[in-house]
Amino acid sequence: MVDERTKRPVSDAVVVLTGVPDEFKARCEASRDAARQSGPERVNRLDLTRTSAAGYYYFLDLPKGMYELTVTGCGQTPPVGTGKAKVSLDQGGNVVMTTVDLTLKYRKEDPKRL
Repeated sequence: MVDERTKRPVSDAVVVLTGVPDEFKARCEASRDAARQSGPERVNRLDLTRTSAAGYYYFLDLPKGMYELTVTGCGQTPPVGTGKAKVSLDQGGNVVMTTVDLTLKYRKEDPKRL
């Protein structure tokens, strides 16, 4: 993932799967229920990750289907990005590597706020 202005990798951006297949949605809900029962120390979410220092991110064990991603960078007026990915399986049932390149873009200033 790169910054629109600097063309440099964006670290620690939040990547969320916002549009997911029903099977994955059910997994996320079950995981949240388990987290509620185990207490506040469990904060892992299946549908959320952060970018590395090099701007990379990944999700594990996704069922096949179409996914939408939303990304938010850091800062007072954070850059945002969106993307779509199709996850498919090979004949052996293994996930085929899917790559989504995202560029974080800055929102135009709201003239009412100036």
